[in-house]
Amino acid sequence: VSEGNDTAAPVVTILEAPEGWLAGDGVVVAQVSDACDVSPTVTVDPAPGDRVDEGELHTLTYSAENIYEVTVTGTDDNDNPARVQAPAFGIDTTAPRVSFDGLDAPEDPNDPSTWPSLFAGESISFRAKAEDRAGDANSGLARGEAVLTHIDEDTSRVLLDTAFAPNDGDPAVGPRRVKNMECADVVPPGGRTWCDDDGDLAVGPLPPGDFRLTLTAWDLAGNAASLDR
Repeated sequence: VSEGNDTAAPVVTILEAPEGWLAGDGVVVAQVSDACDVSPTVTVDPAPGDRVDEGELHTLTYSAENIYEVTVTGTDDNDNPARVQAPAFGIDTTAPRVSFDGLDAPEDPNDPSTWPSLFAGESISFRAKAEDRAGDANSGLARGEAVLTHIDEDTSRVLLDTAFAPNDGDPAVGPRRVKNMECADVVPPGGRTWCDDDGDLAVGPLPPGDFRLTLTAWDLAGNAASLDR
């Protein structure tokens, strides 16, 4: 094709692109070619944090927390443009926050003598809360889990395992905050529930000994945060 007769736009192809949420870098690889063997001018919106151009291949790396809809445009010497948009993706590197309402931390987590003592007939207020509101981009909560470990026996039981439904956005986003998650264990065959009718942790069914209660929440990007009591 001679330069004067060039009416065909370059060809832009997205060879690699992430989708959904990431807890680290997002890398988009685009190929921009032209039938007239002319190297097109390649522009990218939004601009990546790092860009490597090797012939027709262009590797674009994004690291900052944000939601990205990357558009790659190739324009030849006759101003014929072609543009392609990669799938939307988000970067969220900030972990959620978790807490137990009404369940205070011991004076010294490493000193069992400072841990609270509980007796049969008592219960532990079990109102777990998770939120994913910090950072410049929030993927939202994906799942919450609470595990009670019997330290003396090195055994544990899951008291809470809840998945949260994301919305239908692009990328989809989970809830920003979930409150009042209650104790709801799965009782093993022949066993007794460790949760009472109010969704609290009942002390009576527990074997004697020391216990650790761990709450963990994950966001859709895979970041996790845990809290021990």
